[in-house]
Amino acid sequence: DKDKGLWAAHNSGITRLEVPSPITFFDEPHGLRGSPNAFLRYKNTLYIGTDIGLFYLNLSLKDFPGDAQYIGRNIELQQPQFKPVAGLKDGVWDIINVPGTDELLSSNGSGLYRVRGDKSELLMSFEEHIITLHYSNKDSNRVYIGLRYGGLATARYNSENDTWVKEGKIPGIDEYIKSIEETEDGSLWLSAKYEKYLIRVKFLQTNSLTKQRDLSKPEIKRFGQAEGLPDIKTVYSIVINGQLFAYPGSAIYRFDNHRNIFIPDSTFFVTLDTSEYIEIITEDKFGNI
Repeated sequence: DKDKGLWAAHNSGITRLEVPSPITFFDEPHGLRGSPNAFLRYKNTLYIGTDIGLFYLNLSLKDFPGDAQYIGRNIELQQPQFKPVAGLKDGVWDIINVPGTDELLSSNGSGLYRVRGDKSELLMSFEEHIITLHYSNKDSNRVYIGLRYGGLATARYNSENDTWVKEGKIPGIDEYIKSIEETEDGSLWLSAKYEKYLIRVKFLQTNSLTKQRDLSKPEIKRFGQAEGLPDIKTVYSIVINGQLFAYPGSAIYRFDNHRNIFIPDSTFFVTLDTSEYIEIITEDKFGNI
C-alpha cells in the first residue's frame, strides 16, 4: 500500500505486514527460556537473565548480500539462537559490566558470579538473594550489592591477583533493596521494596589522595512523606544529567539539593491517572528517556 505495508490473503482472513519489521520476537524455539529479569549488551553479545538462568545471543545469522545474483535463489538463513551460560541455573536478577575489568558480574539466589564468555564462576555467597548490582562511580573496582531483606553489601576487585574480595554488609540497612542509584557526590540512593521511602547512604572520605571511603560508618537518611514523597509503597529513583528523580506510583519528583526535599516534576509528563504505575525509567546512549 502507499505506506509500504504488505497485505497477504490466506484461508482465515487477511494480514497486513510491515516489511522489514523493526521487531523480532524471541522465545523458547530461539533458545530463550524463562521470564526475563535483566538485560545487558556487552561486546556485541546480548545477555539476558531469566528466572531459570543466564542466556547469551549467538549471532548465527550471516550477512546476506543484496546483489541481484541472489534474487530467486532458495537460500536458507539460520535464526539467531540464545544459549545458556554454564554454571548459572537459578533465577538471575541482575548483570553488569565493571569498568576496568574484562568481565561481567551476575547475581542470583546462590551468590555473586563472574561471567566470561559462555562460562560463569561463583565468587561469593550471601545468606540472602542478591537482587541488584551497582558499580561505584567513585571507585570503579567496588560493586554495591542489594540484598533481599538483607540491606546493602560491597565487594572489591583486586587487579593484582584477578580476584574479588567480599567486604561485607553496610551497617544500618536491612531492607529489601530493589535498585541502587549514585549521584555525583558519591551518595547512594536505595529503593526498598514495599517501603514508602528512599534510603540515602553517604560515606566519609578517609584519604583525599586515594579517595578511600569509610564503609563502616555510613550516614544514612530515609526520605519519605516528611521530605515530599507521597504515601506510596516502593519508591524508585534514577539520575539523569546529574539530577536525581524519584518515581513512586504514576508521579515523578525531583530532588532539591538545597532544601533537601523532593518536589513534583513535570519534565517528562503529567498524569492524573493513579491506576498507572511506573515500573522503570531508563536513558539510552543518545540521552533519550
